[in-house]
Amino acid sequence: MKIGIVKHLNARPLTWGFEKNKKHEIVPENPAILKDYLLNGTIDLGLISSIECIRNDHVLNTYYGTGVCAREKVRSILFFKNKRENFPPKQILTDNGSKTSVALVRVLIYEESGLIPYVEPTDSKLIQEKFQMESVHTCYLETTLFWQNGIQSFTRSRI
Repeated sequence: MKIGIVKHLNARPLTWGFEKNKKHEIVPENPAILKDYLLNGTIDLGLISSIECIRNDHVLNTYYGTGVCAREKVRSILFFKNKRENFPPKQILTDNGSKTSVALVRVLIYEESGLIPYVEPTDSKLIQEKFQMESVHTCYLETTLFWQNGIQSFTRSRI
């Protein structure tokens, strides 16, 4: 059996047993890629973003008894807003590691502005290049966020 595990530290409590037990082939990857692997049959079982479980409930069986969860505040998304720039931004570039984080940033901006933003999951290296070459607004989700000129920040968390 091929099991897709999230390669990030916060998933370690869920993946440690699979990694230690050598009975199965382990495929470590980002949740967004694991979702594709699961849908196309590359893996038999996988830890994927919760938003993708909902989006693909007609194809995927979901076990709701386990997950990366918390009773208190979770700061998995850092949302920065520059008060000197137009809000919401016309374009938001996010890393492409987590579809749940991308969905959450859309919710946060909607709650703040009443508008649903265009969010483009992008390879983090391309975000860095685009940031250096152009004057664009981008967002930081978990690993990579850039917002031009004098960052003023606030953090909001939702589960």
